[in-house]
Amino acid sequence: MLAYTSFATSVLLWDVMGTAMKRVVLLCCLLLTTTAKATELGSYVTVSALLRFCDSNNREQELFCRGYLSGITDTIEDVRRVNKLTPCLTRPAQAEELKAVVIEFVRTRMRDNAQWGNEPAVSLASAAIGQAWCPSP
Repeated sequence: MLAYTSFATSVLLWDVMGTAMKRVVLLCCLLLTTTAKATELGSYVTVSALLRFCDSNNREQELFCRGYLSGITDTIEDVRRVNKLTPCLTRPAQAEELKAVVIEFVRTRMRDNAQWGNEPAVSLASAAIGQAWCPSP
């Protein structure tokens, strides 16, 4: 009976959630299923690891790359919305375009300073997204 009640409550909660919240829940589930790849290297995804994932021919790693970058983009947009700032993206960013912009930015920074390879990928990825899409204040 407890299992049924818990399931029924979950189904009811899912029906009540808005589309945006469902996307967040699904993204979290996706990230949780791929976290093992990120944690193999440490407590965060490094710039070098992100490049390996994004350049990989392995579908799982390539999907991790896309999900990771989409998650960063969603987070940037949400923070801007909460702070009542203009959205960065005036149109949805295509996954391949997002990946190409971030990877080009990251590779340029690593050519300038190889030490970036050990830094959290979120730092450079956020800077790349900001430079490409966010209006200057």
